[in-house]
This record gives sequence, C-alpha cells and structure tokens, in this order.
Amino acid sequence: MDAYAEEGIRTFQTCKKVKFFRAVSYCVRDRVFEDGEDIEDYTANKGITQLRIHVGDIIEFRADWEPDERGFARVFGIMLHERNVFLVVGWIIAAGRKNPTFMLPEYKQLTPFENNMSGFFSLSLVDEPRFVNGVHFEEIGGKLLRNDWVFRAV
Repeated sequence: MDAYAEEGIRTFQTCKKVKFFRAVSYCVRDRVFEDGEDIEDYTANKGITQLRIHVGDIIEFRADWEPDERGFARVFGIMLHERNVFLVVGWIIAAGRKNPTFMLPEYKQLTPFENNMSGFFSLSLVDEPRFVNGVHFEEIGGKLLRNDWVFRAV
C-alpha cells in the first residue's frame, strides 16, 4: 500500500482489522527540533497546534507536481489500520479553466481511486492548521469553483 510507503514502512501489512471514524484530532509542532535541543520551555502551549479533521472536510497539501504546488482533496473517511491513521480521500483536481462570471478557477471532485489515483493518505500529509478547511470550494451551476474570497459566492 502506497500510504505505508509514505511512512517508511516497507513490509507487507496482513492485518484485516480496520476501524473507521468520523473525525480525528492530533497535535503538530510548528518546527523541527535538533538532537539535544531543549524543548521543555517551548512545548508549554507554545509551538504546538491541535488539528481536527472531520469526514467531509477539504484538506490542502503540498503538491510539487501542481503548477502552484497546492493539492486539494475531500475526506471521505478516516481509518485506523495497524496503529496507523489514514485519510480516505477523493482528489479535487483543476479543470484548467476559469468560470467566466466569477473568474474563479474551476475544479472537478473525483471519487476515491478514480483515474487510478490513490485514495489513502497518511495523516502526516496534513501537518499545518491552514491545510484543514483553509480553502473553500463552491458548487455553482454544476461547476466546482475554488472560492478565494472570504464570503460565499451567490
């Protein structure tokens, strides 16, 4: 499974027991510490951010294969397998055009595994608070638009 390879796990996972959840909550550090660096003072509520992802949320992640290095996906499920948490996602891909009325970029929502694209991603993919519901999509006239404005498009 590619999701295990992302975590550096190269062995074949044989356990068939999988649990699904509606949400996951976890903490991330806003910086990496060097060996021997004292983190006691830093971790007293500073530099630690709690993230929460629900089924249905839109996540953003770094995608070096995209022109603006931003990738998007909708979370369809959250699963636990072999003590590892994975997101079951459907990609949101750029359609390559802008809506003529709103001049917003158009996108297409894929289902998990559509177009041979993996639908499982390690939770470590989402490592910054801005990556959870930090971007907004609106469906208008059957088109999915990335809403870069703060308010809802009408």
